[in-house]
Amino acid sequence: MKVNKYIAGFLALFAAHSASAQTPTYEITGATAFRRATIEGVRSLYTSSTSPSWRVVMNNSTITSADFLTFEGNINGTTTRIRCSFNGSIEGLRALAEPGQSGAGSNGDAWYFKASELPTSSSASGVTRVVAADVRNPAASSAVLERAQAEMAFSDTEVIISPYGSPAPGEPVLVGGSPGAVVFTVCSSIGSGITNVTFQQYNSLLKNGFVPKSFFTGNPADTSKVFCTGRNDGSGTRSSYLSEMGFGVSNPVNQYLVLSRTGAGLGNTITALQQVPAGGINDTDPNTAGVQLPPDLQAWVNAGNTLLQAPGDASIVWDQDQIGNGGAASGSALVSGLQQYGPSVRVFDGNGANSFGGVPQTNIALVTWITLNDAVTAAAGGAGANICAFNGVTLDLNAGKTAMAPEGRNKVINGAYSAWNFAQFYYVDGASTDVVDLYQDIFDNIAGGDLGVAGIPTDDFNIGRDGDGGTINPFQN
Repeated sequence: MKVNKYIAGFLALFAAHSASAQTPTYEITGATAFRRATIEGVRSLYTSSTSPSWRVVMNNSTITSADFLTFEGNINGTTTRIRCSFNGSIEGLRALAEPGQSGAGSNGDAWYFKASELPTSSSASGVTRVVAADVRNPAASSAVLERAQAEMAFSDTEVIISPYGSPAPGEPVLVGGSPGAVVFTVCSSIGSGITNVTFQQYNSLLKNGFVPKSFFTGNPADTSKVFCTGRNDGSGTRSSYLSEMGFGVSNPVNQYLVLSRTGAGLGNTITALQQVPAGGINDTDPNTAGVQLPPDLQAWVNAGNTLLQAPGDASIVWDQDQIGNGGAASGSALVSGLQQYGPSVRVFDGNGANSFGGVPQTNIALVTWITLNDAVTAAAGGAGANICAFNGVTLDLNAGKTAMAPEGRNKVINGAYSAWNFAQFYYVDGASTDVVDLYQDIFDNIAGGDLGVAGIPTDDFNIGRDGDGGTINPFQN
């Protein structure tokens, strides 16, 4: 990265901090879809510096897969701390639009690693430390994480379709732009045989929670059930599929969670599903400490099964925390389910009672919408989940099924394939000059860098779009 007018202004403003013992600190939060590009964009600020020296704490040994990171180091002569927290698009927008809401139970300010968790200071470059922190329930990691007010947020979708798109007088207005687009795909679970999904089929799945497999194959003999899994409403991925399907981003859905399984690896089996419970977990006695499970679920646990419920799976916006309307707190939680078979699966409703009379459902399948990055992980080179055509249009992949082939990329940038959104990078209108200048430098690094498997630079498109899920229009020469 070359030092441009933005970083020059950004560094000049650091002089105001030189008389203070505090290290200038900036927070970024929001979507996971451009996580890799964002992390690389931030890291390049340090590595491109004269005589670079930096260190980082993260919750994943692969830096570009971490949900929480705190960088500290030299940016052209000034020690600077940049903290990242990837918790979902709508969560990120909330952090900017409703700052300071960091009290007990608040979903406002995002969580970040405390500076005390950074590795010991060193003159070496790229010193790392990995510390466990739970993305599904960060409050459980409060010994190493803390809430803080964000300056910038990444979103898979535009703020206008979120609850924060029409701020009241005196509330923050979010501004920014799009460095690139994020590409999504519909996936069906391993062995399902489902290879194409239309928006009409997906709408029915979102409304009903499950449909017979014949709904997708046309074969009346396919009587096994296909269940809908997806993200909670703090995710831009969810806003993306609800807008693309014309379902309405604020309308409640009916989704399921993988409740229990034999293992998390490719080819393991799902043993239980559940409608997402309100609050993400079942508790029939909220006045008593701990989770008091309903009888059917308690019997399931007593039989030696482990439940995968978590508070992070609850619905968190639109004031619609109700049964079925939550979803997975991360894309990786969906990936593991897509890689697993369901030969005999118990199904529970959102209250924890048996569905279908407690009779196990045989050969079930899952269908969900995820980023292409998560999809190629789920597909595991063709040995796992099925990356489906959407509305009959296949997104061509390379031979190893690890990235888009040129033919697939051309379908996106020329309008044939519609499962994508222009990702947005936001800050608060009226932010200080140093924040705006840092924002611009990170934006430039993202737009000109490696956007990962699911990303395409905005400037590469030959088409435009009337908002998320809107009409795709060719550019006129």
